[in-house]
Amino acid sequence: MNSPAFLVFFSLLSFTLIVIMAAAVLFLAAVVRSIFTDVPFVSTPERIIKKMLSLARLKPGETLVDLGSGDGRIVIIGAKRYAARALGVEKNFLLAIFSRLRIAMEGISQSAHIIRGDIFSVSLTQADVVTLYLLPAVNKKIEHKLKTELREGARIVSRSFPFSNWKPDAVDKRNHIYLYRVPPRTV
Repeated sequence: MNSPAFLVFFSLLSFTLIVIMAAAVLFLAAVVRSIFTDVPFVSTPERIIKKMLSLARLKPGETLVDLGSGDGRIVIIGAKRYAARALGVEKNFLLAIFSRLRIAMEGISQSAHIIRGDIFSVSLTQADVVTLYLLPAVNKKIEHKLKTELREGARIVSRSFPFSNWKPDAVDKRNHIYLYRVPPRTV
């Protein structure tokens, strides 16, 4: 039982279990911490994410920005399945770290990134598609930023909560997904 092969195997197994446990603790701590913020972390199921990105007609090479990216799942699916350049913006330190770890483990660090920051201070000028799952009060606060920073034709996909002052271009009523396009600028 004390053979070198057994010791190497046991060491690798122990290390792997420690990493998995550390990731789980980080994730749970982030979820608990998010309960006390403006927008609590609520994960979006993968099937809904695929519907959101399909409704937005996300294309390879486009830039996807997920505001309040939580555990990074929209960013990861956007980069892997749609070959988009994907950026997540997450205020919660622990969720941002967890998301970065997931991206590294998926091997998509060239096309997917998470920044820890405030959704109101990040530039959206390069985004082709913006996704969000925010509360109505936060949607109301960010609506002007979306309309002024995004270029004409950029798409915004909101989960569960529509913008009160903006007519959606498409609605998936069954899944509560709202698609908006930035209108032409009037001079």
